[in-house]
Amino acid sequence: MFRQAGILFALIVSVASLRILQEPQNSISQEDSCDGIAGCSLGTSDKIVFDKGAWTPNCDDLLQYAQQPIDMNACLAYQQSKSSKYKDIEEQMASSPRDTKIKMFLHISKSAGSLACECGNANGENPEAVKMMRKSMCLGLREDFPWWGDNKELPWFATTPPTKTEDCNEYEETLAKLHVTLEHNENYLPREGKLCDNLENTIIVRDPIQRLASHISFLIGEKGARDMTLTKMNTDYPRLADNYLARSLAGLSAFQAEFGVLPESTDRKSMQTLRSFDNVFIMDEFLNPEFELFYGWRSCDTISAKVSSATGGTPAIVGYWKKTWPEGDWELLLNQHKFDKKLFKEAQYQSFHKSFLKYMELFSGSPGKDGMKDGFQQKIQ
Repeated sequence: MFRQAGILFALIVSVASLRILQEPQNSISQEDSCDGIAGCSLGTSDKIVFDKGAWTPNCDDLLQYAQQPIDMNACLAYQQSKSSKYKDIEEQMASSPRDTKIKMFLHISKSAGSLACECGNANGENPEAVKMMRKSMCLGLREDFPWWGDNKELPWFATTPPTKTEDCNEYEETLAKLHVTLEHNENYLPREGKLCDNLENTIIVRDPIQRLASHISFLIGEKGARDMTLTKMNTDYPRLADNYLARSLAGLSAFQAEFGVLPESTDRKSMQTLRSFDNVFIMDEFLNPEFELFYGWRSCDTISAKVSSATGGTPAIVGYWKKTWPEGDWELLLNQHKFDKKLFKEAQYQSFHKSFLKYMELFSGSPGKDGMKDGFQQKIQ
C-alpha cells in the first residue's frame, strides 16, 4: 500500500513541476514515515510531553537583552496574557492581518515540525496541495526532505543528500507554481545559512539534549534509546549528536563537517542566521498559542502529531542517561553541544521578544512604537 501511495503521489504532482520529487519510492508522508520506525507514534498534540525545566526569560531579562527601553507595564501585561495562553485577546488575534509571503519553516527534526505542518494545513495553508497530497505533507520539493547523514543506521528516506536551490526567487516561484504556502525544509539551509528575504522564515527550537534523545528514540525505540551509550551515539549518529541545530543553520559546509571538528566560525554564523528569522518559536507548552498569535491557526491541540512512545516521554530518557552514564560521559555530551546550547538560549530570548512585539502590534498596529491604541493603554494600566 505504501508503494502504491507513493506512485500515486508522484503521478499527481509531477505535472505541476519538474522540481517535485520524481522517484515514487521516495514519496513520504507523516503516516508513512512511521512505518518501520521503532519509536514513531502518532497522537494529538495535547499528548506531547513538552520539555520542562528549561530556563525561560522574563521581562527583566528582556530589558537587559534588548539593550533599549522596554515598556515594563506592557511587558508584564504580555506575560500575564501569555500565561493564560492569550485567552483574553483571541478576538484581536483572529482579526489580525497576516503576512502573505510563503512560509518557510526550517524544520529541525524532532522539534514539533509535523505538528506545525498539519496544524497549518488544517488552517488553510497549502489549499491546493492538500487536495493532491496527504494533509500532513509540507514537503513540496525533494530538496527539502530530511537528511540526517549517510550511515546505515538511518532510515532510507533521510540518507540522500539534497540538491538545493541557491536562488531565492527561483525557489519561491517553484513553490508558488505548486500552490505551496507552507514549506518545511528538513535539512540544512542553502546559501551557507543566508535566509531568503522574499519568504517568511520560521523555526521551532528545542533543548538540544531533549531533541537528540527524541530523535534517537524515534529511530530505535525506547529500549534502544535507554541502552544508548555516548560512544555508540557518536559513532552511529555523528551529525545528530554534534550540534545538529548549528549545522542546519550554518549551511552545507557545517552540516558535512566531520564529528567533533566544527570550527568556532560555525557558532558565529549560526547565531547570526538564527537572529535573522522572522519568527522563532520554542517547543514548550505555549507553542500552540504562539501559532495562533502569529498565524491565526486554531485548534492545534486536536491535530495529530508524532509523540514519544517512551514511558514518561523524552525527559525520562534524558534522565536515565544522566543517572546511569559515567559522569564524564554526561559532561562530554553537554560539551559537544556547546553551540546548540547557546543557540537555544538565544532562541528563548528571540522568541520572547518577537512574541512581545507581536502582542503589542495587535493593539498598536506598529510593533515597538510608542503610540498605542486606547485598548492597549487601558490593558496595561
